Amino acid sequence: MKWFVILALLCCVILTEAHSARRRRSDDCKAIGEDCDGIPKCCADLTCYWEDGISPFRDGVCVECIREGNTCQRDKQCCGQLACIKEKIYNVNGECREKLESGGHCHDGEDCKSGTCEREYMLSLHGKCA
Repeated sequence: MKWFVILALLCCVILTEAHSARRRRSDDCKAIGEDCDGIPKCCADLTCYWEDGISPFRDGVCVECIREGNTCQRDKQCCGQLACIKEKIYNVNGECREKLESGGHCHDGEDCKSGTCEREYMLSLHGKCA
């Protein structure tokens, strides 16, 4: 029984690695509307969008940018002057929203219209927009 379990796990690892290697070999970028997972990347300035947040188990779709109110991971994914606002600094996913007004709860200057997030202490995890 022990050998069977080891053999089954080994087969799973080998099949997973073979699948990953096939995906890595492709040098083509993904066009708008195509499924994406980061390998290969979306073409040019397109970004990979996951409706329910980034996931290693589901593909996203290549889009020009992520619209207001939708899930994002980085500011540069959001359309126009929107920012990827996260509730906690350690959250992977945020929401594309307008940059915060003075007094808004921020994690860095990119969250704020003023470009400045003032923290009470140097090691604070959050601050307020100036």
